[in-house]
Amino acid sequence: DLKDPDPLKSDTNADGTPKYKLTRFTGPLFIDGAKPDDVRQGAIGNCYFPAALAAVAHSNPEAIQKAIKDNGDGTYTVRFYENADWGRPRPVDITVDADLYTRSFGGPVYGSSLGGSTAPDKMELWFPLIEKAYAQWKGGFESIGQGGSAAKVMSEVLGKPSGYETVSSTNADRIYNRIKTASERGASLAAGTYGTDQAARYSNTGVYANHAYTVYGVEEKNGEKFVKLRNPWGQSEYGYDGKNDGNFSIPLSKFVELYRGVHIVE
Repeated sequence: DLKDPDPLKSDTNADGTPKYKLTRFTGPLFIDGAKPDDVRQGAIGNCYFPAALAAVAHSNPEAIQKAIKDNGDGTYTVRFYENADWGRPRPVDITVDADLYTRSFGGPVYGSSLGGSTAPDKMELWFPLIEKAYAQWKGGFESIGQGGSAAKVMSEVLGKPSGYETVSSTNADRIYNRIKTASERGASLAAGTYGTDQAARYSNTGVYANHAYTVYGVEEKNGEKFVKLRNPWGQSEYGYDGKNDGNFSIPLSKFVELYRGVHIVE
């Protein structure tokens, strides 16, 4: 993940105060419900988190809408689950306000909504507020900006145990069928690439090392199998289709070369 673990720590004035200011956001929680393309990763190394939230928004948008509640007093309560991987999900409610750190042009430093206005009175708030609540639960943005597991996040949002499938060229068809079956059943899926020690394999691919992606499912075109993915940056993708929206289909043969595993929460 190429983002700064904590931009507020690295971008400070001479006196140690942050260059960014807190801005109160008052926009709607949802505009046309929760959608994966609402999600944009901010300047923090937590690609696993927006990839996971976009996966849940794709497969189970109602779960996102149920996870966050407007308390009507400028605060919002987000429900996560712990111990879900052991089959004993326990609700954890985290309450946050809508004060977000913003850049000089007004957009949030951390996660934000993609595709619409980032103005404080207009931006769709569900993703940045769930991210803020998650950071509060886990000890701060610095804590969640050191990398993590998309599977764990999907499990903590949905209250269901997670699974993991290792990807390799020797099990390509099995992985394809596993993704196909799971996505058809409404599972949430994400995939991770290899670490930066293997960055060479990503040269000129549009795919990045040490990065998490949302998995939408699979498709077959002209007899060739593809995996459908989304980059949580909301841009930069394999194939250069001219849209640069982060959404892309990658041939199965290339997927098993560039990705090391698939996280599944059903």
